[in-house]
Amino acid sequence: MPKFIINKYEPKINFCGLKKLDKDTFESEMQNVDLKLYNPYTMKNCSQNIQINLNKPQIIVLDKCNLTLDYDPKRIDYITDKIQNKKIKVNIIKSEKPNKAVFYFMSPDLKKEYGYTYLSKVQNKNIYEHSYIFEELLEDYPEVGITGPRVIVEYTQNWNDKKFGGIGKLADKMAVKYCLDNDIDFNIISLADKGSHIAHFKRGKRFLPLDSYERKLYSNLYGSYDLNKILEQLLFEAEKNESTVNIGNWGMKAIYMPKDIAQKYLSEIENIQ
Repeated sequence: MPKFIINKYEPKINFCGLKKLDKDTFESEMQNVDLKLYNPYTMKNCSQNIQINLNKPQIIVLDKCNLTLDYDPKRIDYITDKIQNKKIKVNIIKSEKPNKAVFYFMSPDLKKEYGYTYLSKVQNKNIYEHSYIFEELLEDYPEVGITGPRVIVEYTQNWNDKKFGGIGKLADKMAVKYCLDNDIDFNIISLADKGSHIAHFKRGKRFLPLDSYERKLYSNLYGSYDLNKILEQLLFEAEKNESTVNIGNWGMKAIYMPKDIAQKYLSEIENIQ
């Protein structure tokens, strides 16, 4: 189990009587927001006009989309505007269903979704809905410390990766937080899709061991079947020769977050409610 447990934020409600001033003040803080986001549970876009007080924690029910959101104005972090080279504050809205969670990265006024990460909690691999497709995500890998219950990163989306950076790192931090909140060891795994291998690797993710068929295939191609050593060497050579790394033929590969990387994120998430 994780060595560090962070207490969840519990908003305190003070009852001071029903004063007209309090009611007027509350009503004056309500805003109309056209909330638009993607619903990974249904794989559909979701849009609904809501009335919300952006200064208070609350539950947002999008009945048109069958989606419930947990909003807290203090649940914030930052991404980067790569063009203007500056930090951008984001509000992290959470949606949870049994054994699933989505963390949305929104502008503080909730008018823009920068991206999201979609997570699954797997405590019994026999009931994981995608077990027949992604068997490698359910195997134990004791040689790298991945055994037992785990969190699978189903998908992470950056809606404009040419302009905004840091979505991947923020998604990694939310996966660590989800482990903490659900009392699961830091067994965080996912599939790196085409074009994302290098970004994951540079953030500290590492490839899981290959099966016997792929070991033979990569040994013939690179003289090794350790993808981590292969990619490290390719990146070294590319930097030395001022060239690029082409691994477009690698396809989807199972990766994991090493425990030391997860521990590194602990101090960065302790203030996220």
